Amino acid sequence: ARSAGSFHRSVHRLTCFTNEARKSRMSEHQRRSRTRKGSQDGGSRNSLIGQAKSEVNRIFYATGLQPRSAASAKLLAQRIRGERLSMREQLFLILEEPTSGATARAVSLAVRTVTLLATGFSILESIPQLIDQTGPQAWLIANAIFFSIFTFEACARVACYVPFHRAFADGFIWLDILTVVPFLVSLLAIAARGLPLLSSAEQWQRVLEAFGSIRLLKLCRYDEGAGLLWRAFSRSVAQLYVPLFMLLILVASCSTVLFHLEYDDAIDTCGVAWRAAGVSADFLYQQPAVSWDCDVCLNMTTSTTAVVRDLCRTCKGYPPGHPECAGVPF
Repeated sequence: ARSAGSFHRSVHRLTCFTNEARKSRMSEHQRRSRTRKGSQDGGSRNSLIGQAKSEVNRIFYATGLQPRSAASAKLLAQRIRGERLSMREQLFLILEEPTSGATARAVSLAVRTVTLLATGFSILESIPQLIDQTGPQAWLIANAIFFSIFTFEACARVACYVPFHRAFADGFIWLDILTVVPFLVSLLAIAARGLPLLSSAEQWQRVLEAFGSIRLLKLCRYDEGAGLLWRAFSRSVAQLYVPLFMLLILVASCSTVLFHLEYDDAIDTCGVAWRAAGVSADFLYQQPAVSWDCDVCLNMTTSTTAVVRDLCRTCKGYPPGHPECAGVPF
């Protein structure tokens, strides 16, 4: 009986061990199947991502540019995978990535052309002879056209930016806004005070209009060198503080030295001598382009008024008792 009981217990233990081994083999088989399936799925996903990345790199290979942001790279990958993009996302790619397609290239070319034309008009607008011939009205119309184009561009870039809450963290967005502010302020000044657009009396208005020339920096959006420079600067800005500080110290020190080197006490001495000889200080200050030395009177013409001739009566002695001032420009 004891032998029979021992035999049954041995068979039971052997059966349990066999079942555990079978379960272990099944679990191992299932685990390998899942791993193999996961590897296939992961491989397909990795292959799809790699294909999208290679396609993105192929798109930007022609210019050496890279996607300007992670959002644009993600949208490009989605478009390559065949996913449908919204109108806002498509417009974002057209404006943000100039090499992402034929439409984007055409839009970037148009923006660059308009930017260069606007800058050229700003240069021509500063020529008084040309303004006198054409009148201010033509330039007002041209500036209004450029203002409308740049305003529409700035609004479109802000409206379609992806993600929208990061729009004003982009420096180029602020640049687009700043390019339209000068003309807008000029229009408000004209409407409020009736100032002529090209009046030289309002110097602040002139400065504000000249500030619009910073729109040339918009071209950096499409330039490979500017992109490389900005990426290099942004990655090393923490290390550049020391050389920038030293450069500031050098510039300040050298500027002070140059000022002292260029300054000559003889200039003040000559001015004092002329005033002591009877030449009024107001007359000296009203003639900033005149070199107040002996050459002034030697080049006198018959049309010169008697007042000026009287002021130059001490010219050859400049003035008497001060020969050291001769030839020193005031």
